[in-house]
Amino acid sequence: MAQHLRGNDSLAQVINTSPPHQQQQRQEITVAQISPDAVDEIIGRYKKFPKSASDELDEFRGWLMVLNTLTASMTWNAALNPPGGVWQADDAANGYVAGSSVFRDKNIVRYHLFETFNNLGFYSSLLILVLLCINWVFRKIHIMVINILVSTDLVSLYATFFLGSSVNKKDSPLMQRSFSAAQCIYIIRNCIPHMANAKAESVVIEPINYYA
Repeated sequence: MAQHLRGNDSLAQVINTSPPHQQQQRQEITVAQISPDAVDEIIGRYKKFPKSASDELDEFRGWLMVLNTLTASMTWNAALNPPGGVWQADDAANGYVAGSSVFRDKNIVRYHLFETFNNLGFYSSLLILVLLCINWVFRKIHIMVINILVSTDLVSLYATFFLGSSVNKKDSPLMQRSFSAAQCIYIIRNCIPHMANAKAESVVIEPINYYA
């Protein structure tokens, strides 16, 4: 019986022992698996995988947050520092008060338009930032709402720049005004049809099955 067991142990030892060339082959395979070329190939294949809907939505939200933060900062600065500055001293003869806007006293209609569009751009930017910060709200709202807010923000920002950069008619030649009007028409023409045709559907995040 003992002799039989010793025979089985010898047989198992022979089976488990691999020839030297097989051991070398296993070592070469292991080294190839952790080599830099293999790692680069794995990374390259991973980059070729299509992004999931969740990743694309997060990337879109990140860019939108950066742009609206910049817009909110610009409109905030324009409200505190209006074009033309403020009066430095009181002028009772002309009715000027220190700290009030020079733009308002010189051209009150244009100033009110400037203030209206600037406030519209500021509040729309803040609303977009609030929607982006609350995750579940951003994923439940309709895409058309985002399109309307972004389009409103862009048009308001453009109108604020146009009204504030040319206080007097002499500062705004005909060519500049025509080019600015063409830009505004282009923005409205490309945004409104897109918003009208957008489907009022919630953003649905579905996982992508790569093994289908």
